Amino acid sequence: MAESGDINETMNKLKERLNKSEYYQIAKNRFTQDRERLMKFLSTYGVYIILSTALICGIIIYFKYFYCRVERYLKKMNAFDEILKIQPLSSCKSFQSNKNNNSKDDYVLCDYYIASSYKSYLPCTNYYDYGDIRSVEKVLRYGARYIDLDIYNKDFDLCTEPVISNGTEKGNWKWTTPILFEDCIKMISKVAFSSELANRNDPLFINLNLYTNGNKNTINKIYKSIVDHLGHKLLPRKYNFQGYSPNPENSVDLITTPIKKLFDKVIIICDDHFKGTKLDEIVHLSAKSNGNFRNLNYLQVKESHEPNELKNFNKKHMTRIIPHFNNRTKENYNYATPWYLGCQFICMNYTHVDDIMTEYIRRFKKCSFVLKPYKLRYHAKYIPAPKKQLKQVSFAPEKVSTPFYSITY
Repeated sequence: MAESGDINETMNKLKERLNKSEYYQIAKNRFTQDRERLMKFLSTYGVYIILSTALICGIIIYFKYFYCRVERYLKKMNAFDEILKIQPLSSCKSFQSNKNNNSKDDYVLCDYYIASSYKSYLPCTNYYDYGDIRSVEKVLRYGARYIDLDIYNKDFDLCTEPVISNGTEKGNWKWTTPILFEDCIKMISKVAFSSELANRNDPLFINLNLYTNGNKNTINKIYKSIVDHLGHKLLPRKYNFQGYSPNPENSVDLITTPIKKLFDKVIIICDDHFKGTKLDEIVHLSAKSNGNFRNLNYLQVKESHEPNELKNFNKKHMTRIIPHFNNRTKENYNYATPWYLGCQFICMNYTHVDDIMTEYIRRFKKCSFVLKPYKLRYHAKYIPAPKKQLKQVSFAPEKVSTPFYSITY
């Protein structure tokens, strides 16, 4: 007990000595002032601090969830694994039967339906979401041989880079995260013709929608990227400038070209804004420049007053169909209507897995190119050469000679 009393007495003496210390008093006063300032700050801005912290945590969680959902959306396409048994077009039964029959007419490009993807770079939704080249890769692996890309300027500089995004040309607004066009084309060159794909030798169509506000530098860079990575796969030079030639006899029509001549080739499609740039050289199809290629939305086809005209048009020409709606969430339309009218490019949202998309995949389960029915294809009629006229009924001049006269009548 005596020892505890001594300890208490010693502690009390130390407290008295500290209280008398000038430095202790200064430190104590400073601590008190700081505590008062902190309490005053928290009472004034405490709510804002809590809200800011919650907002930051919410943003981190949101973007973490957003990143994961790209993979989740792409994973939904795995449902097609049980359906698809894709073979190259050269091995498909329809192509082989025509080859074995030694038919006078080879099947041409417009004789086929082609597995086509709409906005191939968007895995989730159309606005305020991610764009991802993994989506383009996945679409290729699931049989699509038509890739759809929207191209914008990266920024407002004159010498900017082309990027792939969804948005509006006016103001260069981008509603999805941009993808460098160079990176996308590089990936396409590696995947579309790789040994991992059974249909690697089938023709590949790349559609370029240009929203570059007429920036020729950007469009020329698009040309350079395509030539650098896919130049060896582009069509022969006679198909450049959409097959036009100053001499009409040398012009070629890609649409009526035998499909076997397009194996292992890339066909570039572009509608507008490429004239007067280097890209013009390698554009092979354009709906605005060619009268034999149309670009329609689903509603225009569904409500058409002349479906037979479109059906007959598609026998010797080609039509591309895109969705008529532009909602944030993806949707698929009833592809059967343009299918029965012979439209070749029926563009669908591959990453939006629904009943319509599943049925569309079933159409292309064996091959990315499906031969159209006989009635939806053009068949040339060959008229046999007329028989040689009999001399007895000929109207040709005839000479009659006798000992007295000679006359031709």
